[in-house]
Amino acid sequence: MKTAARYKAVWELMTAVFADRQPADNIINAYFRERRFIGSGDRRFIAEKIWHIIRRRRRLTFEAGSADPRKLLIAYLKDEDPAEIFAGGEYGLPPLNDDERKLAAALRTEERTYPPAVECECPDWAAAGKKFSVCWKTKVLKQCRPRIRRSASGCRPASTLTTAWLIRTA
Repeated sequence: MKTAARYKAVWELMTAVFADRQPADNIINAYFRERRFIGSGDRRFIAEKIWHIIRRRRRLTFEAGSADPRKLLIAYLKDEDPAEIFAGGEYGLPPLNDDERKLAAALRTEERTYPPAVECECPDWAAAGKKFSVCWKTKVLKQCRPRIRRSASGCRPASTLTTAWLIRTA
């Protein structure tokens, strides 16, 4: 497969994965089962790219300013030559329009700073700097709870009422 055709397959998978509520691996496996003609090297390339895009979706959405799969792909390919990948033709992606060309040029030239949640690729609540309590299971046969609480004194440990094996730290 040519590079443009590989990226067209990536775009088709992105569209299917982001539009559906099914697990991504099921969608990707079904896509490859329906297209047995895709060779093993091409499958590996396509799978690596789609999983990389899924893992970086938050950052790509921030960079592209949209969750549109085509714009996400443009953001993902900011270091590549868009004319080669968006070449049109029978097996390639349609050529970039003026707005997409401007987006690709801006992504190549602009230096970006990301909010903490985007930088960490996590939900906003996880990057908000909140402290959550943790429950620790203790082995009461090996250690006694008062000794464990003393060793964790910097974390403000507290015994739980529900069971004798748990210590909650804040």
